Amino acid sequence: MEWYLMGDDCEDSSIPRYVLPALPEVYELERFKAAPYYATFGEAMTTSSPVPNSGLYEERYRIVNELFSE
Repeated sequence: MEWYLMGDDCEDSSIPRYVLPALPEVYELERFKAAPYYATFGEAMTTSSPVPNSGLYEERYRIVNELFSE
């Protein structure tokens, strides 16, 4: 998985793909700690909490109308 996420499978590429891995242990690998975005993602994965979406489905039309009304 590391070779894919870090772009090692691409020729002449030293740029990571910055796909958001769901496995927390990925962020503990040295190459991920050294990559600036992965370091930020890893911190967010351990310190954030999910946003509940209860009620959002029912409110979507009101939200869209509010956002795009003239």
